[in-house]
Amino acid sequence: MTDRTSRVVSHGLRNPRKTFMQLRQKISGRVWQGFYSRFHGYGTRRDLYAPLVAPKAAIPLSVRPLVHADLDLLFPDDARLSPSERQQIEWRRHFSRKVPRGGFVAVDGRTGRPCFVQWLLSSADNMFLAPYKCFPVLQEDEALVEQSYTVPSHRGLGVMSAATAMISDRAAEFGARHVLAFVGEEGAASLKALRNAGFEPHLRHRRLQIGYGALVFNWFEVLEDHDGIS
Repeated sequence: MTDRTSRVVSHGLRNPRKTFMQLRQKISGRVWQGFYSRFHGYGTRRDLYAPLVAPKAAIPLSVRPLVHADLDLLFPDDARLSPSERQQIEWRRHFSRKVPRGGFVAVDGRTGRPCFVQWLLSSADNMFLAPYKCFPVLQEDEALVEQSYTVPSHRGLGVMSAATAMISDRAAEFGARHVLAFVGEEGAASLKALRNAGFEPHLRHRRLQIGYGALVFNWFEVLEDHDGIS
């Protein structure tokens, strides 16, 4: 066995518990989706050319690119968390592995610790988004903010609205005019936060999943005058 082969094998066995946990969470995520499921939601859109009174959080915030060290601070391996919270965390860890760029964090100015994460992606990232089978193909003047997550200790402070406004502003740097964000029909709090950040309902999103996510079908319809969405 060569030294190079030895290093590869050793790397694969370095943390079997972590590998097992990732596999278990992946299987759990499939089961969570169910054999047959329907999803209804909205695609919201912000026009970066339209004026926006930037929302303010109850704490001082700044945004910067995500770095690897942030992941353990944002997504702790804590058995005390509820199953749904742990699933939310694992989805975002999985996303960080599959989409290796575009991550941003909001940092609590009082402590210097990240308290919110979100990905900002462009049409150049369609290759990363395609395997998820739940996003429209981004055009050259479009961007997407996705996988927003606020740590439990900072919820209810207006962090999502303020951070999303600041992060989506950066889409202008790569020529985007419109920024999209998707939210489930039941996500009233997230929809309110997005509206505060300048996003308005633009698309109706319907998704059908069969076979624990093996088959996925999506429909995106442009809304007429917000279609009565409050």
